[in-house]
Amino acid sequence: MTPFAAWRARLGLSKSEAARVLGLSRNSVIAYETGRRPLPRHVALACAAVEGGIAPIYFMVLERSESKCNSENSND
Repeated sequence: MTPFAAWRARLGLSKSEAARVLGLSRNSVIAYETGRRPLPRHVALACAAVEGGIAPIYFMVLERSESKCNSENSND
């Protein structure tokens, strides 16, 4: 098992969830997980940040925009 695959397993993320959290394509997740492509340093750092509870900024912005949309829709 590659370190990337172990990271995903520890967090209980699906391949699609890992891709979304890291801002990657699902194909990239598969390539890193199988060792077909080496894991770039910036992706390894993002993995550490997610595991440490520090979500990437773009993910937090996405969550805020989804929350805003949900609250606007609940007023209908």
